[in-house]
Amino acid sequence: MNAYETLPQDCIVAYYSGHSEPPRGKAAYALTIRRIVGGKTVKYWEIVMKAEDSTLAEREVAALLHLLNCLRPDEPLPVIIRSDYAFTLRGATEWMANWKARDWKTADKKPVSHAVQWMQIADRLDVLAKVRLSFQLVPPKADDGRNAKVTALAKQEVAA
Repeated sequence: MNAYETLPQDCIVAYYSGHSEPPRGKAAYALTIRRIVGGKTVKYWEIVMKAEDSTLAEREVAALLHLLNCLRPDEPLPVIIRSDYAFTLRGATEWMANWKARDWKTADKKPVSHAVQWMQIADRLDVLAKVRLSFQLVPPKADDGRNAKVTALAKQEVAA
């Protein structure tokens, strides 16, 4: 196993994914959340939400916000959040501090896309400050069945 695949014996691992009919249309996102204790899954949740008029980026940001809202501020286990969508992971881990400092503007002084949801994500991350969160990008060539599953759930919801 490589470092990406290795999980602690006790943790929460969550995946999220969005899907849409380009460029704007029927869309959905899906989340899966597993609570692992002693190396075994003791709880498992799937959440799928549909939208009629949305984009992929909107669904991915909404999925991350929904996932963060599912977490307890007093969660004792480390939480690993995985996605193959670099935009939301980088937004939450690299860009958000600068967006906030620039009053929710990008480096080229344009308004941040989906700023209201990003502000809600920032607020939720503040609430979760004591939770041991880590964000991991699912590598493009990773054979990650759990990422494939969450992507399939979102795609199925759009097709339904």
